[in-house]
Amino acid sequence: MTGCEQANIAALLGGNRLVVHHVDPRSWHIRLDDNPSLSPAYIGALRAECVGLWRRRMID
Repeated sequence: MTGCEQANIAALLGGNRLVVHHVDPRSWHIRLDDNPSLSPAYIGALRAECVGLWRRRMID
């Protein structure tokens, strides 16, 4: 967590149309499986290495 209460995400569509979305970063729930650049072997190794509270907070 960053501690931020609000975030803005901006994208330039078609090279000329700016779209800005205001989001609450406290509501994001991102998991390891959401990252396509991590290999299944790496994710498996992290899951095997972490147990208990650490696994629940950082992996699951």
